[in-house]
Amino acid sequence: MAKTSNNSMSQGALLTRSLEQLLRPLIRILVGRITLTSFVGLVRKIYVQESEKKLKDENPKNRIKLTQLALLTGLDTRTINKLMNSSGYSIPSHEDEEFLHGLTIEGQVIRLWTSHPQFADMSTGEPRELLLEDSKKGFPKLVALATTSRGVTNQSILARLVKGGTAEIDQSNRSIRLVTNNFYPFISNDESGMLDVGLHTITLLLETVENNLRSAKTGGPKFFQRSSYCLHLPVARVSELRPIMSDLMLESDKKAREVLAEFECETANPEEVIAGISLFYFESKQNQ
Repeated sequence: MAKTSNNSMSQGALLTRSLEQLLRPLIRILVGRITLTSFVGLVRKIYVQESEKKLKDENPKNRIKLTQLALLTGLDTRTINKLMNSSGYSIPSHEDEEFLHGLTIEGQVIRLWTSHPQFADMSTGEPRELLLEDSKKGFPKLVALATTSRGVTNQSILARLVKGGTAEIDQSNRSIRLVTNNFYPFISNDESGMLDVGLHTITLLLETVENNLRSAKTGGPKFFQRSSYCLHLPVARVSELRPIMSDLMLESDKKAREVLAEFECETANPEEVIAGISLFYFESKQNQ
């Protein structure tokens, strides 16, 4: 199918393209760190919460009806009602232990390994060493009870646990033992820090976009948002450009910090906001 220009694309097509461009690099980061099931569950919860907030903001005095939420979300009222009455709906997901333990299939296995009397010593809390080929009491039984996904094999989970340093295999008696009960072991501290800072930066950019969209309707102040880039950079000159742009941003960062320091209060107060700018260098393939 032939590609269309921005001028000939419908609003729905433009929104869909933007979402695809936004989600694809995000999902590349998430693959292997959170299951699609957990990600969809998180999105569903937040979507309903934000739909509920939108309706409250529009009509503060009116009681929100499930049919209104169904119209905004596309979910049926029974699904919405079940979600809103669930124990995890009213708390942030990063504080929901049940959700966190289910982030990955490996996490589900480890949680059961450390909490089920068949696989752990309940008097000491220590996980038992499990035989790799015992389908009644060993590792295959653990995987079968912990997962519901078809196609997930014992060997695939075994390989991930060993690779992540979470479990060790004893070849002498063909058994496996858990060496850490970290239910999310597949990310290093350095990666965790980079993800936290990087995704938070994306959050701030989206809040700027949200503000500017709102301001276009209300006439409120718009926040500065601009990108500078060249469309046809020869690969041979990339290494030449990178340090130049880094120096430029370092200088801009230094000046920004000096200005922001003049506005920073020494003590916190109830009426305050976080304000600043964000700088980053990017490279993107034309067809990405």
